[in-house]
Amino acid sequence: MGTLYPTQPTLAEEIVENAAASAGRDRRFPPVSVKELAGLNLIVSIVGTPRAISQSAAERLDPVTDGLAVKYEDRYGVVLSGESPHRENMIAWGRARAGAEPNAAVEFFQIHDLRFMESQFP
Repeated sequence: MGTLYPTQPTLAEEIVENAAASAGRDRRFPPVSVKELAGLNLIVSIVGTPRAISQSAAERLDPVTDGLAVKYEDRYGVVLSGESPHRENMIAWGRARAGAEPNAAVEFFQIHDLRFMESQFP
């Protein structure tokens, strides 16, 4: 859960807002309980500016190094680099996350992300 474009004045405030949203306001999951906190592995991904691409360019993205954003109406579906080793999953997941039916007209954007994982730091 997160944002594709900044919604807060600083990166620190953006991270705090998205962490709170992920922990307690993600409709896909129940809120994180106090008992679960110790077992969490925090991950922060910072996404660069999306670059509009064609569907054929989206079909050629490298899912290991490239991310994809799919825009349908006013919603975006984002698939970060490394989420799937298969580019066809990237497109299908992006469409689904944006709420687009399989044949709906959508826009594609290439994104690059920088990921920080709590487990990387002692």
